[in-house]
Amino acid sequence: MPSQLLKDHVHPDEIDYCIITNFASHHIGYLNAFKNATIITSNEAYHNFITQQVTNNNLQLSFHVMPDDFKERIEFVEDFVQTDHPILGKGFKVFNQDALVSYELPGAMPGQIGLMMKFSNLMIFMCSDAAWCRSNIEKNNLPTKRLLRKAYNGELFIETHSKLIDLKTDMKPPLFIIPSHCKKMDDFDEVMQLLDALK
Repeated sequence: MPSQLLKDHVHPDEIDYCIITNFASHHIGYLNAFKNATIITSNEAYHNFITQQVTNNNLQLSFHVMPDDFKERIEFVEDFVQTDHPILGKGFKVFNQDALVSYELPGAMPGQIGLMMKFSNLMIFMCSDAAWCRSNIEKNNLPTKRLLRKAYNGELFIETHSKLIDLKTDMKPPLFIIPSHCKKMDDFDEVMQLLDALK
């Protein structure tokens, strides 16, 4: 990630905020590179992480890649203005702005959140690990037994995944739901073209 930023002439020290959707090591592996950034996450995710209440190998490994001063740099989404979505439920307007809203996506990891980014002509929902791949959402496929066994709470994982399916079906503006681990993004080029047009 730092190398990608540098290609766009952005130094990691210039980044003011990093939003953590969950504390799995592969989600926060480069956090050490952002030495000046405030770290925003959910209270539940942070609490489970620092108290090591979750016996999850990914969370245990995460302690080795966290900045030494991360506890002093934490802010919580719950400190922002609350909002409600008819499908996703409770959310928080990050920086108290409508353009970026966090929503609770329980199940896969403790305290997991997703981020809804609102633009003039499209919406992008970064759903973290609430779905493994976009094709699962498109085909109305629920999480596999293997994923459910690995999940923090399999029942909530299914419930959250079902909400994503409903979201994709019911949302009227152009909506792109992007899971963290999806390897096939048929319309990713379309997303990038739309974002480039907004610059």
